[in-house]
Amino acid sequence: MLAFTIAEFGSGVYNLFTLARYYQFYVPQVHFVYLILMTLSNLYVIDYLRRSDKPLYVKIPAYILLAGREYFIFI
Repeated sequence: MLAFTIAEFGSGVYNLFTLARYYQFYVPQVHFVYLILMTLSNLYVIDYLRRSDKPLYVKIPAYILLAGREYFIFI
């Protein structure tokens, strides 16, 4: 359950970044914080999945989802 909480923490940071862009409020600084925290969040969840005993049909879609989340950091 902790892995999902940390993943949602990364999503919350994305929401803050979106609001900062919309209101043009410290966008470069918020983007830097977003880049760091979302990457750490994704790395934690990847490590959790790697160590878990879940079957591959659960792990592979989760890895794809995390790769998509990481892609949006650089847009």
